[in-house]
Amino acid sequence: MRRQQVTRRWQVIKAQQVKPGEVTEYLLQQFIYQATRYLVWMDDDSPDFGSATDDERNNGFWWADEDGLMPDGSEG
Repeated sequence: MRRQQVTRRWQVIKAQQVKPGEVTEYLLQQFIYQATRYLVWMDDDSPDFGSATDDERNNGFWWADEDGLMPDGSEG
């Protein structure tokens, strides 16, 4: 009998390099997300917010400024 695959999401609480450049130890906790949009870590060559297309903005991730606004003044 085959088991049903279950997806679980985890939140990183702590990360520590045990052997620098080789082994990193993580402390995690299972996290039940209550949102409809999740963080997507983007590639290094992804555009910055100002030059991203609407589709890239909707499917990517950018940090908001300290005032909670994006660089174009929209809510972060």
